[in-house]
Amino acid sequence: MEAALKEKLKILIKKIYKAFEIEEQAHFTNISGKKENFADFIIKALKFIYQTNNENLFEKLIKQVSFYEYSGLGDRMTIINNLKIAIKDFEETELKEKKIEEEKKKYYKSLDDEIKWISGVGERNARFFEKLNIKTARDLLFYFPKEHLDFSKQVKIKDLKAGTDVTITGIIKKISAFQSPKNPNLHIMNITIGDDSGTVSLNRFLAGKSGNFLVQMYKKQYPQGSLVSVSGTVQFDRKTRYQLTNYLIEVLDSDGEESDLNSLGKIIPIYKLTEGLNQRKFRKIIANSLEIFGEMIKESFPLYREDLSDLIELNTAIKEIHFPSSEESLEKAKERLAFDEFMLIQIPFGFKHLENENKKLSEIRRQIQEKKQGLVQKYLESLTFKLTNAQTRVFNDILKDLSKNYPMNRLVQGDVGSGKTVIAMLAMLIAVERGQQAVLMAPTEILAEQHFNKCQSILTELGVCTALLVGSQSISAKREILTGLFNGQIEIVIGTHALIQESVEFKDLGLAVIDEQHRFGVRQREKLKIKGAFDCLFMTATPIPRTLALAMYGDLDLSEIDELPPGRKAIKTKLVSAKERKAVHNFVKEELKKGRQAYIIFPLIDESETLNLKSVIQESEKLKEIYSEYNIGLVHGKLIYEEKEKVMQAFRKNEIQILIGTTVIEVGVDVANATIMIIEDSERFGLAQLHQLRGRVGRGSEQSYCFLFGDPNLERLKIMEETENGFLIAKKDLELRGAGELIGDRQSGITDFALKNLIGRGELLERAKDFARKIIKEDPELNSLSNDFKERLKILRERLQLSYFSH
Repeated sequence: MEAALKEKLKILIKKIYKAFEIEEQAHFTNISGKKENFADFIIKALKFIYQTNNENLFEKLIKQVSFYEYSGLGDRMTIINNLKIAIKDFEETELKEKKIEEEKKKYYKSLDDEIKWISGVGERNARFFEKLNIKTARDLLFYFPKEHLDFSKQVKIKDLKAGTDVTITGIIKKISAFQSPKNPNLHIMNITIGDDSGTVSLNRFLAGKSGNFLVQMYKKQYPQGSLVSVSGTVQFDRKTRYQLTNYLIEVLDSDGEESDLNSLGKIIPIYKLTEGLNQRKFRKIIANSLEIFGEMIKESFPLYREDLSDLIELNTAIKEIHFPSSEESLEKAKERLAFDEFMLIQIPFGFKHLENENKKLSEIRRQIQEKKQGLVQKYLESLTFKLTNAQTRVFNDILKDLSKNYPMNRLVQGDVGSGKTVIAMLAMLIAVERGQQAVLMAPTEILAEQHFNKCQSILTELGVCTALLVGSQSISAKREILTGLFNGQIEIVIGTHALIQESVEFKDLGLAVIDEQHRFGVRQREKLKIKGAFDCLFMTATPIPRTLALAMYGDLDLSEIDELPPGRKAIKTKLVSAKERKAVHNFVKEELKKGRQAYIIFPLIDESETLNLKSVIQESEKLKEIYSEYNIGLVHGKLIYEEKEKVMQAFRKNEIQILIGTTVIEVGVDVANATIMIIEDSERFGLAQLHQLRGRVGRGSEQSYCFLFGDPNLERLKIMEETENGFLIAKKDLELRGAGELIGDRQSGITDFALKNLIGRGELLERAKDFARKIIKEDPELNSLSNDFKERLKILRERLQLSYFSH
């Protein structure tokens, strides 16, 4: 409480006591003063105390005093007596708070204090908190709720309608079970959920001899009095009026004591917990911590507030994220805290970016020779098509990078068939025109060979010496290539991991292009830089939303080829139910008769005891019977490299008409004659992965088809029928699965809160990236940042071991 407000209250309380004295001397007659009578003055004074302190007791007293004028002598005396007690308690609370503040200063020193000293924790509970990686007051205050429940928006039980899908929040009023009179091996468990408007019933049927044991287990899991959230379908029931079927129930508060929805406030935080902690206890400890340590939270960026004037203060944001006063204040808290979390990600990236900029190169080396009949111009003229607007834009980005006096580090995202290879070729030819060498590294031999076959003929015509270097080549062939790279005769080399072997030396390596870069480790990419590749161009055919790309590759500049060449036939995609299976196989046979080829993809290699999914090995025998007149190949991750390559080569030559496999074919198989893709158990794949698999067809001039076997009513899969735009699909995938599942939150080291806020806060992430780079340039020692923020940054770096931020 502010000192000025306290002083006002002290003066007001003195006036209230004086009014009591005068009223008692007047024998409780509701004496009139110059401006108002006794009751009106007291009501006015109590309202001020209530509004400034939200003391609920005074709200009740205001109602009592409003009847003072109409009350008898005894009732008036009682009202004044109640007022005296309330005022005295209020005064004592104020004085007590002063003492508590002094005690806090004595025993609590900083946010680094161990959590066990906080009221309500202790040694025993500290062990539970440690499971959540909460060891200090800082850890606790920055452990944000996984969600918030706004009770003003919850569906009331009285408003339920049969046939609708709803989520309700309520209290477990009763949990019981009985044995079916007709079947002794069947137990029926009933849970009654109630809110302030009514009750609804949940039933669960437990079959088998272990039914009684399960009943006891569920009673422990869902204790009476617990606060729960339930999602399900409303069904009319004569006895209970409504029940929920196909329901999911989540316990929000389960200490076994009767919860009170009204006492929880309008918006309550829900935390991700561990055994030994419940929501009520956790909230109470958070409240204690805020009371003790709230004022110790310092601003993260004190010298840069002019850049962040629209963001609320960190201290306020921490309080509001835990105990929101309104929906608007909660949103502002999320925005401020998301910015801080994004800064934690972007500062290490910013240092990496600055380190790259500091690698100054000679002006001569960075000059781009504009030649009318140069390699770049000749290559563009040799193409049978014009670059798309997107390709032109990305190529211009690369030209600007290559003219700067520090190395290029750019990530190019482009859908399957968007023309990334053309851009890579143009970049490599610029290096050759400068008198340097260029390298293109691919994750598989097949992909490397495809790149080489596409480029070799045109590069030979341009007079550029090109070579392919892969692991399976003979020693004599490799020796010849190594000699050509060492003496500079070979200007462009395309290959696999073989390129980063110690024996590979370049005369003057200028540019490295890394295709499907996410399939290479950090050290593998770094080895190319060590060999002299100052400029790096990373490419991926797996589009990810810009926000996710910035979170994963914040030190790289980002370009997107978000446009496909005109004239490409769309792949016809259809979700297929089990009853349509025979019709699909018949359609495939008709296509095979025309000389086409097909892929059939499964999620598993071997049959699983725990998952009811089709597997490659199990189903391949059945498919051989269905397609007995055609040659079928089998490829999966358990095959040794030579066997896998043999099968894929046979498929490319049309010696095999149907290739059955797992996602191992996701990258690296480019067969123009393959026009059909069947994906079994398609709901088991992410949307981005389905899109990548589908991209294996549609690579030639013939119409291609993709059949997704699975639940045709699954909303998530319907977007596959609606679009072939990889960026739209990736965005939908992010919304549905969350960033954590897509990039692996355990591997990323990014907090759950940051991962959640990546969705829908792209502009904020861009601001954090720019702001981080600004701070690092102006203050490389980070002296302007608060110690608390630097401590959190240090913890994150230690968890990541810096490797995540290295490219």
